Amino acid sequence: MALRRGVAFVFAFIGLAMLVSMAGMTFMYFAVSRAPSVPSSATLVLRPGGELQEVVPDDVVGQVFGREVDTVRGFVDNLQKAKRDSRIKTVLLMPAGLQLPYWAKVQELRDAVIDFRKSGKRVVAFLEYGGDREYFLPALLTRCTCCRAARSI
Repeated sequence: MALRRGVAFVFAFIGLAMLVSMAGMTFMYFAVSRAPSVPSSATLVLRPGGELQEVVPDDVVGQVFGREVDTVRGFVDNLQKAKRDSRIKTVLLMPAGLQLPYWAKVQELRDAVIDFRKSGKRVVAFLEYGGDREYFLPALLTRCTCCRAARSI
């Protein structure tokens, strides 16, 4: 009789633990799966800088600890998504310290910004300091904000 009670208690405890675990997993699913809310007139802020990779590295340590790496493809994809999204009205481009060895990466970013501008939406660039690559990227502005000189696209 005592053995039956002990076995029944163990099974009841295991069943209760499974129910609590399933409820917790369901709660976490609904808490995490909510999409971020974007206001109807939002600005996308892009900060390309440093050594932009072409693709995300396959290092296991970075994936485990959630280290995010900025890639050229990521910036281009974000600009294409913002072009289609009616809630995004402006892109704020803030390049800083681009350490790209190849000009082709900067040209790809610049082409994506020009393509975004063709949608009729605004691009505002803010340069705190910069070299050739940082000045080349936002060189599509119709008017330079620092000296008010006209620029060609």
